[in-house]
Amino acid sequence: MAGRPPTMIGAISLLILIGVSGIGAGGGLLSVTGFGDAAADVRGAALMMGAGIAGYGIACAFAAAGIWSRTRWGWLLGVVTVGIGLVLLIVATIIAGPDSILGLGLVVWGLTLACLLAPGTRRAGVSAPETP
Repeated sequence: MAGRPPTMIGAISLLILIGVSGIGAGGGLLSVTGFGDAAADVRGAALMMGAGIAGYGIACAFAAAGIWSRTRWGWLLGVVTVGIGLVLLIVATIIAGPDSILGLGLVVWGLTLACLLAPGTRRAGVSAPETP
């Protein structure tokens, strides 16, 4: 962790949290696809949603690894995935109304994006080089 600013460590930690929870939630939905007693349309929806959520989680975990390695692609992947997740959470909140779980998600995703965009993280060499 030497030479990594707190905002970078925060971004990596939150991306790992989001990634692991996404992989777990997606895997839970994918497990529904194996039950023969579930209706075909339910299994199909579980397959699509589970694969999407698990894939999102994997992308977040890869972003965390890329940021740890101080790569530009890791930072870009993190910003894009967290940005997409934040937009989806905002849409879900507008549709469903205020909800404590969605509110917590907004806080976590918002904090993750703030850590990614923080000057300390950007100066640590994970974003595009600044031109003089």
